[in-house]
Amino acid sequence: MSDKAKVIWISGNLHERKLLLGKIKEQFLSADKHILDGDYSVAYLERVIRQNSVFISDKFVIIRSMPKPTGTRQTMVNQLKKLIEDIPDSCLVVFDGIAADSEKAISSHVAKHGKLFAYSDKIDVKLAPEWVMSVFLEHGKDIDIENATLLVNTSGHDAEIGGIGIDLLRIAINKISLYLGRRKLVTVEDVQLNIFPSEEVVIWSIFDALDNKNLSECYNAFARLIEKEQSVAGAINLLYNISLSRYRLLMFLKEGLAQNKSKQQVFSEATSMLKLSQSGKDWRMKMTAEISESGQQKMMFNEFAVNAALFGGFGNKPPTIDLYSRKEIVRIVNCIESGLGEIRARSHSNAAMSLMADTVFLAACTQVDDKILEDLKTPYLY
Repeated sequence: MSDKAKVIWISGNLHERKLLLGKIKEQFLSADKHILDGDYSVAYLERVIRQNSVFISDKFVIIRSMPKPTGTRQTMVNQLKKLIEDIPDSCLVVFDGIAADSEKAISSHVAKHGKLFAYSDKIDVKLAPEWVMSVFLEHGKDIDIENATLLVNTSGHDAEIGGIGIDLLRIAINKISLYLGRRKLVTVEDVQLNIFPSEEVVIWSIFDALDNKNLSECYNAFARLIEKEQSVAGAINLLYNISLSRYRLLMFLKEGLAQNKSKQQVFSEATSMLKLSQSGKDWRMKMTAEISESGQQKMMFNEFAVNAALFGGFGNKPPTIDLYSRKEIVRIVNCIESGLGEIRARSHSNAAMSLMADTVFLAACTQVDDKILEDLKTPYLY
């Protein structure tokens, strides 16, 4: 590694940071990896960097928060600069997601001794609509210039960065693309329904009702979802598939916290998990990382979803993970998984499909016995 940078600083919008970090990670698949995000000192960082592993020669250290000073801040800065100048050839240190302007003393030192990538986190308001159109195309969706402009004007202003935020727009685009399902064309109604804060988006209204254990509102929101999808089957498929991903994420996070890991540790683990696919049979079977159209490895969990689940979402919503017990999450996941099996195995009437939604709502909002939930849907499935 002596001919390569040993320290890199990546700041700016999340999408471009993830792309670059993904390419870097591919070069260190077998390296000894460390993620520092929380309370730690320069002394601890130095131990991580210099400590040799018995079985692995290369080391990959990702820093997502600055070290805490044990004395004065200037002393910490000087210690960190000295360490940056003397990183071993077998180690790569990446500062990820820390604004370069907020830590100029360190980021400029990294630029001098390594590489600095400072991506923009905002876009000119005049260029934003066409940029939105191009990102929708990446998702296989079409939006015209008028609706793209509407999305920019209603959901693009990020007070924290003082302009049209790239990350905020990508959240909105991802949200709308997921909401559309198989539909390709983004309508003005789709944009209006997904404006932040998005209290009227139907599928998210259902999740709000589930989180609040409000059974009657679950039914009201599901009725609106059927109307929007113009199909009971379409509404059920959307509800089940998005819900399964949501509650599987909550299960993973809950298990991590149950092992006395910090929320930051669990966040790092969840956002580092690759999405795998199976190929081959018997002893030839193997698991490989799925690859996106852009050539990047797909991640198991969306970083924004993980952040909302652990730390809270838009509109001061509480962390979703705090709203459910482990037992409740397992119960809901089991209900959804068994229901998906039935949906995929055979066709059903609208009444049977509606009852599939009822079982999810009852599982999340009430203490109805699991056996009763199973008996409720059985008469309708054949």
